[in-house]
Amino acid sequence: MGPEDGPPMLLVMGLGSQMVAWPEKFCRMLVDQGRRVIRFDNRDIGRSTHLDGLPGSPLRVFAGAAPAYRISDMARDAIALVERLAPGGVDVVGISMGGMISQSVAALRPDLVRSLTSLCSTSGARGVGGATPRLVLRTLLQKQVRTEQERIEQAVGMQRALSGGGFPFDEELVRASAAWAYRRGYDPVGVSRQLCAVITAPDRTAALSRLRIPTLVVHGAADPLIDVSGGRATAAAIPGSRYVEVAGMGHELPEALWRQLTDDIGSVADSAAR
Repeated sequence: MGPEDGPPMLLVMGLGSQMVAWPEKFCRMLVDQGRRVIRFDNRDIGRSTHLDGLPGSPLRVFAGAAPAYRISDMARDAIALVERLAPGGVDVVGISMGGMISQSVAALRPDLVRSLTSLCSTSGARGVGGATPRLVLRTLLQKQVRTEQERIEQAVGMQRALSGGGFPFDEELVRASAAWAYRRGYDPVGVSRQLCAVITAPDRTAALSRLRIPTLVVHGAADPLIDVSGGRATAAAIPGSRYVEVAGMGHELPEALWRQLTDDIGSVADSAAR
């Protein structure tokens, strides 16, 4: 969306979340800056390619089995998209697993990435960015739902658990997004394959230390899924990066922060243009 001649910005969503999880209003705020905003479904999600038939059990991966694919493969998906849509380069914004993918895109093809924003993510370094044990258990033990309504209730419960408590919880927005996503392409096994890629993600610290692009790292101080140490480690690894830590923010994009976030994202993109 946005002007065809506007500077392109690629938004990369996180684990189990389709492109529609980027709120329309949030995207419009970036469009209002004159940007060409690009959203897409990662593999195994929504209307993208679903790799049916490939193994997707996290328990197998924990036992030492290889994942169906890795974060680097998902990064190459995004690279191929950029080569087609914006071969002159893009500003890349990724959240959670999307932040891991975005970091990998920048490391693999720095010529295509003009600026990087990493939200609620981590560097992959061991000992940082871990989830609370209770949340890990809840995620692994989620039952497979059979109806749209069950999926909506599951999404509301999980998003509430991910909230940091410092901002209003917009249940109506979560319900609408979950319903839309269910109708577009609900695939829990595909999400499990994505999770396996996250579990086996390597330490990107050395690769991040070689980046020489304007970078913004944002993390919630109350993030229960990717501990705030992950954001701090990411910022410390990338030379010259700007780090913003938000009190009361969990693993979420609270609407109360959209103006600040889009202004900060626009600022780092503009610094790359200059």
